[in-house]
Parts: sequence; structure tokens; C-alpha cells
Amino acid sequence: MYEPKTMIKIAEEAVKEDSVFSLNDRMGVVYDTVSLSKAGLAEVSSALTLIDVVGKKEKECWFAPDFLRKMMFTSF
Repeated sequence: MYEPKTMIKIAEEAVKEDSVFSLNDRMGVVYDTVSLSKAGLAEVSSALTLIDVVGKKEKECWFAPDFLRKMMFTSF
């Protein structure tokens, strides 16, 4: 798994205007990191950092409190 510092770099790259990351890619990275955190395989801080960085870019699209709450507190 990536260290929190590496996740920050990935998130920052993902939200750049000329990034190769699509919206689906950004959502997938956040979803995967939250899932790994819930399983104890990644730092919770990594998931929260990704949510913060990516959420600022996508706030009008998919980043909504209801979505986040469901993602963090439901089983997959």
C-alpha cells in the first residue's frame, strides 16, 4: 500500500487540469483507498486526504456528504 505522502502526490496529480486521470479514475482511487482503510490495509488518513484533495475539484459532481457517509460507514 502507498504511504500517506504518496497518496497526497497521487491526489494532487489526479486533480491537475492536464491529468491523465478521468473522473472515474479519481472516484476509483478514493473508493479503493476507503475500502482498504476499512479493511485495515491502508491508513485512514490516506483516505481522508484523498477525499479532501479530490473533493475540492469534484465537489459539484460526485462529492456529496451522503455519498461519503455511505462510503465510509457501510459494508461492501
